[in-house]
Amino acid sequence: MPDGISFDQAAVVPTAALEALHYLQAGKVSPGIQVLIIGGGGSIGTCAIQLAKHFQADVTAVDGPGKLELMRSLGADIVIDYTKPNEPMEKNAYDLIIDVVGRNNLLQRLTLLKPGGAYFLAFARLRDILLGFWTSLVRGKKLTISAAPQNKKELEYLADLIEQGVLTPVIDRTYPLDEISAAHQFAESGNKIGNIAIRVVT
Repeated sequence: MPDGISFDQAAVVPTAALEALHYLQAGKVSPGIQVLIIGGGGSIGTCAIQLAKHFQADVTAVDGPGKLELMRSLGADIVIDYTKPNEPMEKNAYDLIIDVVGRNNLLQRLTLLKPGGAYFLAFARLRDILLGFWTSLVRGKKLTISAAPQNKKELEYLADLIEQGVLTPVIDRTYPLDEISAAHQFAESGNKIGNIAIRVVT
């Protein structure tokens, strides 16, 4: 466990932070590339913003109006309110897209990706998987659905970044284990900022 964070913050690192790191590394993040994070105010998104800036990428983060200031404070260069349809997102503008929202309009969001770019979808349905095969073959844009390997090396790397102050896990609220149903309901409401932790008391 890294120094300087709570048990609640440490508990979310093996999920949210590992996933964010996985997408960035698999997408070959590097200084100056354009990264779009859809759902930047959530668990994976808040980690992805901080890590992408650590790798010196230019970051655009998208989420609801209540999360814009948080995303900006985490280092996002541009923040976009998805409830405002006229917010600027250019076609063929991003080298790497991390989408932790999914849902509808995936084909439209793929137009934002540069040819040869990589699009990572955290939550996928069967039609998204089929769309991924088609997109890679026809459009030259790589849609990937994958999960991070759970390994000690990556956790130790993240722990070091936390101790350096590069990464700070964001906790919205903590629930006791016997209120886990309420935790799920809150998570599914779309109002969650960062992570939810479940505290098990023995």
